[in-house]
Amino acid sequence: MTRLSLLLAIAVLGGCSPTPPAAPKTPPAQSSHAEHEGHGMAHTDTLAAVIVADSGWENLQVAKPAKLKFHLEVSKKKVAAFDVLHEKEMHFIVVRDALDEFQHLHPTVNADGTAEVELTLVKAGVFHIYIDYKALDLPANTAKKTITVKGKPAASPALQINAPGQVMADDLAVDIKISSSSANQPQTISFQLKDRQTGMPVEDLEQYLGAMGHLVVIRAATKDYIHAHPEAASKSANEVTF
Repeated sequence: MTRLSLLLAIAVLGGCSPTPPAAPKTPPAQSSHAEHEGHGMAHTDTLAAVIVADSGWENLQVAKPAKLKFHLEVSKKKVAAFDVLHEKEMHFIVVRDALDEFQHLHPTVNADGTAEVELTLVKAGVFHIYIDYKALDLPANTAKKTITVKGKPAASPALQINAPGQVMADDLAVDIKISSSSANQPQTISFQLKDRQTGMPVEDLEQYLGAMGHLVVIRAATKDYIHAHPEAASKSANEVTF
C-alpha cells in the first residue's frame, strides 16, 4: 500500500439543519487558529489582518480561472513580512456558503508582502475566504473575506450530521469519534483510518504540510472557523487525534 498523507478537510459542528441558513450580513465575529501539534492554542481576532483586494477580484465567474492579487493589513498597515506556518507563508482556504465546495491553496508571497493565487470556482454563489498566516513577530492568525461568484447558485445540499460515525474518502473508511459536544469545553476528535475494501488499518501515514493532519471546522450558521492540528501522539498507528 502506498504511503498516505492525512488531510481532513471540513467538519461541521453545530448549526446543522435540513436547510442551511443564509450567509450572515456581516463577517463572522470570531475565529481561531490552533497552532503547532498538541498545543491547542487559539488566537482571537484582536490582531487579525484585513484582506485588501488589489486586482482580479471583480466579476468572478463560474469555471473561469481568476488570478487574485492582494495584501494583508493589520491596523491599516501593510503586512510586509511573514513567518512560515506549516511549511507555507499563507494557507488560502475557500468554502462555499452551503459548505459543499472546499479548496485549500497556497498563494505566492512576494518580497514586499503582496500575494497572488489562481482560483477557479465551479459553482456560483457566496464563498468565504480564510487566510491563515503569521506576520513576523506576531501570533498566528486568520484573515477573512466574503466574495460572490456571478450566476444562479446551485441548490444547497441538506446538511446531515455524520460525526461521530464512519465516512468514506476515496479508498479509505474513516471512523470518527468525538469525546464531547458541550460548548466551551475541550473536545477530542479522533480519526481511525482503514482500507475501504479489506477493513485493515492503514498505518503508513506521513506528514502533510508539517503535521499528521489538518482539521478545518466551520460552523454552518455563522461561519466561525477553526484550523486545528493533531496531538503529537496517537493511540494507534492508524489514528490521528485532534
